[in-house]
Amino acid sequence: MLSDRNIEIENVGHYGLVENKLKLMALNMFKWSNLPNGLKSENIEKALYYHGQAIMFEHEDLGLVMLASSNNGQVNIYGEPITVNATGFNENKIVSVENGLDRHRYLEIEYTKGILCKNNDLMLPTHSFVKDYAKKMYEVERAININVKQQKFPFMIATNTKKLLSDKELMRKFENGDMAIFHSQDYDLSKMQSLNFNVPYVVDKLQTYKQQLEQEILTFFGDNNTNTSKKERMVVDEVNANNEYILKMLDIFHKTRLQFVEEVNNYYGLDIKVDITNRLIKEELDKLYSYDDEVIDNVENIGS
Repeated sequence: MLSDRNIEIENVGHYGLVENKLKLMALNMFKWSNLPNGLKSENIEKALYYHGQAIMFEHEDLGLVMLASSNNGQVNIYGEPITVNATGFNENKIVSVENGLDRHRYLEIEYTKGILCKNNDLMLPTHSFVKDYAKKMYEVERAININVKQQKFPFMIATNTKKLLSDKELMRKFENGDMAIFHSQDYDLSKMQSLNFNVPYVVDKLQTYKQQLEQEILTFFGDNNTNTSKKERMVVDEVNANNEYILKMLDIFHKTRLQFVEEVNNYYGLDIKVDITNRLIKEELDKLYSYDDEVIDNVENIGS
């Protein structure tokens, strides 16, 4: 049997595993290419994951860099930042947002110029969503583990402070399946009292809830994770509606990155690209974009 301290350490480690699993999926939703020397895809995604925004600017020593940023209170008429605090390891400086509206109207000091990238329209960090689901999933996994253990020992031993260590050692040996237990002659097993709680088996219900949580967060990441057995019973309209919802969720993060790529390429003369790593979802999203273009072309043709 683990001590209270060891149980606490084990629980913290378990939560860390759950959160890191979701974090890795979130950090690999998109793949950046043709980046300036020294800048990697994971550098951008980590900044957006934790801070909700990042800014690319010309560093006096390192050339083009992209660092996590945060608002510092200077905003335009629409409440959008015109300057941000760019933060890296051993680096902190104010950068003006070149792609912000009417920047020169507000600034009296000339700062280093940069192009701002938003994680989403509200510049919310993905970390906030992951923590929420990680906590829920950790709690349900912990409940499953506890319920399994309670099936082995659906009772509690009543003891006192004098016998506490002896009873704990006895239960530890019993849990390990020891065939023979040695104890002192003054240890009277007949006086041991146990309380039976008749704990119900609910692992199956908890597993169902866990799967629902996983489907929710994976849908948020833009992953088509519909249960295959359920999908066979879904009609075409349901499947299309589910796919459309998934694409919309992914587009929340994709469109702001595409907007940044267009602005930063025009400003610095680069050819940076950002793609969705999920090939199947990317194909569906490309179809959606091409369909929109066809509709626009048809409308223009009708007008002419």
